[in-house]
Amino acid sequence: ANNGIQNPSHTYLAAGIYEVTVQVADANGCSNADTLDVAVYSLPPADTIAYSPGLKVCKGKQVSLTAPSGMDYTWEWSTGETTQEIIVDTAGTYTVTVTNAEGCTMVTGPVTVVLLPLPDALISGNPVICDYGCVTLSTPPGLNYLYQWLDANSNPINQYMESSIVVCSYNLLSPYYVVVKDTLSGCVANAG
Repeated sequence: ANNGIQNPSHTYLAAGIYEVTVQVADANGCSNADTLDVAVYSLPPADTIAYSPGLKVCKGKQVSLTAPSGMDYTWEWSTGETTQEIIVDTAGTYTVTVTNAEGCTMVTGPVTVVLLPLPDALISGNPVICDYGCVTLSTPPGLNYLYQWLDANSNPINQYMESSIVVCSYNLLSPYYVVVKDTLSGCVANAG
C-alpha cells in the first residue's frame, strides 16, 4: 500500500508468500527502498471443544474434553495440560489454545462443566432389633427423589419405595441398603 504515512501497515486476507517493498524518502528528495518476502500463515480453524458425556454431570463423574484436531497441532489447556484430550472432574470453565506448525494460535472455547449434587443417601435408625420387634430405618426425604431399598443380597424390597422402611426380625435379613435417585438431575447415591 502506498499510503505515505510513517509505520505503514497492510492486512493480508489469505495465506501465502507476499513480496513487500518499503520505500522511504526524506525532505531533500533522497530515497531508498527494501524488499522482503513475507510468509502469511492461516490460523487454526475456529472450532469447538467436543465433550462427553455432557457438560452437566453428577458429582463424582468425569467429563472428557477434546480439542480440535489438525496436522502438527499442539494444545495447551487452561489447566496447563498439553494433550488433545483432557479428563476433568471439577466444575469450571475450560479453554484450549491450539497452535499450528507455523506458530499461529487460536483460543477455542470456553466450555463450562457443571457438577450436579448427589441426592442425600444416609440410613438412620436403630440398628438393633429385639426379639420379634421392629425398627424404622430412614433416609432424608427429598423433592423429586425415588427410593429403592435393597436386602442383604442386593435384591429390591418392592413394597418399600418411600424414604423409610420398617424392619422386623422375622421378615428381612440385614444389612439393608437404599438407592436414592433425583429424578430431575438423574443423579444417584446409595447408602448401606
